[in-house]
Amino acid sequence: MKAFIFRYYVLIIIIFLIAAQIGCRVIKPVIYDDRVYSGMEIYEKIIDLEPDISTYSAGRITLNIVENDQKIDVRGSVRIKVDSAIMVSFNAFAGIEAARVLLTQDSVKILDRINNSYFIGDYKEAVKFFPVPLTYEIIQSLFLANPEKLVSKFEQFHSDDAEYRFTDGEIAVLVESDILSTGETGRDILGFKFDHQFLTRNIEFYSSDKSVYGSLKFNSYFKLDDILLPDNISIYFISHNLPLMAELRINRIEVERDIKFPFSVPTRYKPFLN
Repeated sequence: MKAFIFRYYVLIIIIFLIAAQIGCRVIKPVIYDDRVYSGMEIYEKIIDLEPDISTYSAGRITLNIVENDQKIDVRGSVRIKVDSAIMVSFNAFAGIEAARVLLTQDSVKILDRINNSYFIGDYKEAVKFFPVPLTYEIIQSLFLANPEKLVSKFEQFHSDDAEYRFTDGEIAVLVESDILSTGETGRDILGFKFDHQFLTRNIEFYSSDKSVYGSLKFNSYFKLDDILLPDNISIYFISHNLPLMAELRINRIEVERDIKFPFSVPTRYKPFLN
């Protein structure tokens, strides 16, 4: 049971890899554009849209999950210090914290307050309990809806040889990646779709053995000052024939505020893996 709960929390972490809300909603337009863009042009436009912020916090997150015909509502909050730390808190009844997750560049820490247990380890250890490897860069990029740190290493985005054209208002780019597998780069497929403003509209990933597929669809954006951040995301995820669908809505977003990441393990808690 504890292993199941652990995997469930890790799954929620991946789902929460994305969001924000406040300001004026930006609905996805359908624009037809016959211009051909190079990979370098797309990359430069992605860089221009990268939020220039050092901290991000979401005071209220609502995640509606549908799994095996069961509906689960999860609420919580998120704090991010860009390129440093991400903390997600999950609530139980009456707003009481049920779990806390702290991610850094090289560590995963989880407090399970329901079962008085904890996990502290690296991303490789977390993979043992969940089929999709996590990285800090993936999670942060999805929260900020800017894939710059995901695409920067791919040659297609730094080449003027590759050509891309809008189809039904979107440009689609596919790259080979090791984002899901533990083997060599090029085994998996990572896909992006950008609209005419070069906002991220969809991120898809396919594992090389076809056991894992995920789709993160950014339905709408909100404008906070001069920053565009997503506020509504549809998620479809299937791992080893186990499907999951969810909708993520986020409120009470603030940037550039002083935030802390308290994490301490009570002495009565037992290691999660024991």
